[in-house]
Amino acid sequence: MEFTREEHIRFLDSELKEQTQQYIAKIQTSAIALLEKDEIYSTQFVKFENGQLILKFKNERSIPRKGEYLTAVLLKDEKSSFKDWGNITWAELRKKHQIIFTESVCIWQSNTNDSRFSIAGFRGITVDFASKLVDKCIVVLGPKEPPYQYIQNLIKIVSNTPINSKSSKIIDFDVINNNWDPTKLDNKTKIQNLILNQLSISKEIIIQGPPGTGKTHLMSELSANLLTKNKSVLVTALTNRALIELASKPALKPYLEQGNVHKTNLTVDEEKEIPKLLNTKQIVCSPSNLSLATFYISSSLGAEIPGIPPFDYVIMDEASQGLLSMFAATKLLGKHVIWIGDPFQLPPVVLLKDETVKKRKLQYLIKGMSTICDNLSVPSYQLTNTFRLSVRSAYYTGLFYNNNLVSSAPDDYKMNYRDLNFEVGKFLNPKGGPTLIKTKLPIGETAPEFGIYLVVNLIVHLMELKNKKIEISVLTKLKRTVKAIQKGVANQVGNRSNILIETIERVQGLTNDITIFFIPNAMQDLSLDKALFNVATSRAKGQTLIIMDSETLNYPYMNKQVKQYLNKLDEDFSFEIEPIFNYKKLK
Repeated sequence: MEFTREEHIRFLDSELKEQTQQYIAKIQTSAIALLEKDEIYSTQFVKFENGQLILKFKNERSIPRKGEYLTAVLLKDEKSSFKDWGNITWAELRKKHQIIFTESVCIWQSNTNDSRFSIAGFRGITVDFASKLVDKCIVVLGPKEPPYQYIQNLIKIVSNTPINSKSSKIIDFDVINNNWDPTKLDNKTKIQNLILNQLSISKEIIIQGPPGTGKTHLMSELSANLLTKNKSVLVTALTNRALIELASKPALKPYLEQGNVHKTNLTVDEEKEIPKLLNTKQIVCSPSNLSLATFYISSSLGAEIPGIPPFDYVIMDEASQGLLSMFAATKLLGKHVIWIGDPFQLPPVVLLKDETVKKRKLQYLIKGMSTICDNLSVPSYQLTNTFRLSVRSAYYTGLFYNNNLVSSAPDDYKMNYRDLNFEVGKFLNPKGGPTLIKTKLPIGETAPEFGIYLVVNLIVHLMELKNKKIEISVLTKLKRTVKAIQKGVANQVGNRSNILIETIERVQGLTNDITIFFIPNAMQDLSLDKALFNVATSRAKGQTLIIMDSETLNYPYMNKQVKQYLNKLDEDFSFEIEPIFNYKKLK
């Protein structure tokens, strides 16, 4: 046993304490100070449309990033305006003057006819909150509360799982480093039959799904197959969005029509998107029924299970995002368990300091999927056909997968770049895939002026493409870099719904047309992390433009696969741009 139960609980307790301390420090700060730091937003309600809350923002302040989770609050009239807050803390403001609140996530931004204002759309709004909204009322957006209950549920699971039970082999694992090598599955394999046959023997299975390999499609087909056989099925994932994408797949349409698909805590926009999806406060477990619940909700049920697992089958989506104890929770919930994800992509985000994680070897408890792959004997399979990536993209991303990725992307996916001038168009490879753009970036600067200019300039020119549906993402590791790019893009082209500027940790399930991956010459070990680099460079169906300092190729601590990727790309398709000093106005 690598970790005693006490050590495992101490890790979870430490993470809970870190989350609590950071959150309390924030909410005990003056609400006005948080407003000035763009951690609180004072907005005006515009309308509720298609399940989305639409709010208006003054452009003199920032607006939330797309994908940013916030708590939306309605305050009593005497404190609804920030001009009346005084020095009161955010915690006091909510405690004494809050009418109602809801969790929310920003999903789009747009300009208005009035240059002083922008609007943004939010989903995840509860029905009760929506009922309290009145014309032009003030809605305040503030910090989202950490998932305390999730960690507390996992502590219960680690504490109460009996020794020698099926779940205990996960919690009480030994480090053996078994040189994990999953069996490869291509499109010719009858994957559903293989999975079900294997589960009749082993009761658990790992499916590794590299970028674009159709994990959600496979889960929907598999779930439909099991429902036909009168089985009870639970699909659990880190995010609500992953669950909704699953529910929207054609294979599940007959079961939605029959009222056999349930989701916990259905929001207004989810109800609008999938009208036949049934809302439930508690997880439903019955034959021929599919339940959808986040890790947060599923862990709560797992913490209360006294003995025999209630579900015939549990499918854990986004498995790379699960802490080790969440994997134990799925074993408590299901007689048969399917873990679907990719240990080569991003692990769970924890707030504990890196030095603490390394000193106490906590990566084994944090990176649950990697720990199971490397240290338990579980039948494992890898999907090899990517339906997102072109042949050239699949070659580069395949470097992280022992060159086992095969492109099955449609041949008719082509982007016309003839609208671009030569100086920008030359960066876009006719065969799609990555481009390396090297320049000189100052050491230690997270928002270098010329680097930001370069990114913004590319965006400005890409906006000239006649295909208005093109989806563009700018990805980077650091929040400070994101904010600088957001400000630069907003000043030049406004807030566009087809442009996403975000940190890489928030976009693991993203698919787009063009990605710009910006690596500042600061804290490069973070940007060049293997899992993070893999995610950032595998989002685009079309082009991935990697912008970095010219000397980054010589960075001594680079992961060997990342280095191989960049060295090959440097030889294959790269450009060197000398910084210019009269770049304040875009050409």
